[in-house]
Amino acid sequence: MMACGLEDGHWRLPLSNKTDGTRLTIEDLNSAIAEAGNKAGLIAIPTQTLCELVWVLERSYKVARHDITAAIHSLCQMRGVVVNRTVVETGLKVFDHGGDFADGVIADEGMWQGGEVFVSFDKRAVAALETAGKRCRLLS
Repeated sequence: MMACGLEDGHWRLPLSNKTDGTRLTIEDLNSAIAEAGNKAGLIAIPTQTLCELVWVLERSYKVARHDITAAIHSLCQMRGVVVNRTVVETGLKVFDHGGDFADGVIADEGMWQGGEVFVSFDKRAVAALETAGKRCRLLS
């Protein structure tokens, strides 16, 4: 089990990639963002970047889902960080219901663009989105 938690306003989560022995922490990410924010004032993090981050944390580093959710919340609350919070929250809601963060993002952005129903061949995505309260249709 990994030790993790909020400390001094930073999420500390040690990560270890078992395949190549590299080590990464969310604190490293926080530090890089804070440093960039000090230089630029604001850091815009595209939703696609968060999709990639969630995927890497879950698949490559085997981080528990609740720890990923907490890390994304922490990252989005950092001073100077700008994200599409509505889309991120939908992604996290779907992720917390067992689906993929990216599926929630795709569904929310589709709704924002005028779509009324999320349509997919992915049974797991449709089930998670329905559980999260989204209108869906499974294609066969």
